[in-house]
Amino acid sequence: VAVKVEVKAQCVTKYRPGIDLLELHYDHAPDRDDGHSAALDRTILDSTLKKKGCKSDTFKSRVNPVSGTYGYRVRGPKADKPDWFVEESDDVMDAAWGDCGGWLAAAANWNAAVKASAKKWKR
Repeated sequence: VAVKVEVKAQCVTKYRPGIDLLELHYDHAPDRDDGHSAALDRTILDSTLKKKGCKSDTFKSRVNPVSGTYGYRVRGPKADKPDWFVEESDDVMDAAWGDCGGWLAAAANWNAAVKASAKKWKR
């Protein structure tokens, strides 16, 4: 039995808080610029979601910050060494995301972060 499925692409130009999952990845390696991004992302989302009248649990269910999403270097003095992660960034992530559902620590446990992220995508 053959089944024909027709899929039409839908262009979404705005974040839909009750529908979309916003996955925010920060490498925090080797520089500290991702800490600035994490704080700014939280500030922007706070003001944007409050203006839309979103409930406080929107962060917990629809925003997924992940820290430590870096790869291995293939060249240079630190080639193939994952130890270039900025450990102090955990404090920044706690400050930015700790009170609204937390964040995933991929640098500490990559597999657990991937599983937790996949679980959110399935919802």
